[in-house]
Amino acid sequence: MKKLLLATSILAATTGYAAAEISLTGDARMGVVYDGEDVQFSERARVKFNLSGQTDTGLEFGASFRADQASGSASGGSFGATDSKRGTVWISGAFGQLTMGDVNSAAEEAIGDLSPVGFSGLGDLSDIPYISGDGADTLDQGPGALYSYTISGFEFHLGMTDGSRQFGLTETVPGEDDLGNPIDITREAERDTTYSVAVAYAADNYKVALGYLDNGEYEDNGLGNYGGSQWIISGETDVAGFGVKAFYTSYDDVVDSNFDVEADKTYGLNLDYQFGATTGTGFARRDELASNNEFGDDKLDTFGIGAIYDLGGGASLRAGVVDTDLIVDENGKGQTVADVGVRLNF
Repeated sequence: MKKLLLATSILAATTGYAAAEISLTGDARMGVVYDGEDVQFSERARVKFNLSGQTDTGLEFGASFRADQASGSASGGSFGATDSKRGTVWISGAFGQLTMGDVNSAAEEAIGDLSPVGFSGLGDLSDIPYISGDGADTLDQGPGALYSYTISGFEFHLGMTDGSRQFGLTETVPGEDDLGNPIDITREAERDTTYSVAVAYAADNYKVALGYLDNGEYEDNGLGNYGGSQWIISGETDVAGFGVKAFYTSYDDVVDSNFDVEADKTYGLNLDYQFGATTGTGFARRDELASNNEFGDDKLDTFGIGAIYDLGGGASLRAGVVDTDLIVDENGKGQTVADVGVRLNF
């Protein structure tokens, strides 16, 4: 991503401090999207602030946040606590890197996602499902922490979220009154601390990874399903212009939020091929449920295909089509969505 430097250095007023750097990056997109029923215009523009510095002893530090997240990244609760996870703050050295805020789980940091299709992402169905961390399809888990260490091709990642109270949301739990009689108690919603761990090994043209995520005890209190655990394994390689990536994940006590049915496993792969300035992408994904959903299905398939033409200078033309059983109409029929447009990176 091409960076527009706002300030090459900011010298501290007191000697002994290393120079700091603040840079500005951004992205934008525009085009048309077919949402399964209508063709609509779509556009978005975002700006991101990147802050970095280094101590006299070589310790590096930094932070980043988007302009639309500015108030959230600066907010804080009483006693310095915060219910916000907008943006990230990090520090790194020979010990590795520690990042806090809106961070990935350890598994997502090691594995990532399949290649996206379309200029808008088309529902981001090429994303690998993770039960905790940034983008997890669960209730807000509060700010997270991620520790990463890399040595000789090996990656080690540890992640957690603090299970903070969900401010503004309440839940009803069993309790007792002063006389010991059973009553229902309404309180601020709470979540168990989540944990994740992952290890990966990367060579010149391949990478393998294994991850585990745990969201604590399963619960359903009317605010959404939460809890459970997940194992995930992945592999990827790049040979003669072809890029291949595959993953397999299984769940325990995890509910599929699309159909309110316990999830069993998900697996998928993508294939990329680059020729000249054009990259072709295709992905396939299957989500299996532990029992049939309300439409009598327990296997949900998603397929996507797309193309990217690099215009240079951070601009690219993109188009894609996705057919999925994860988005259905009132009769349980899957949807086909498509888009075409331009994506701009600054």
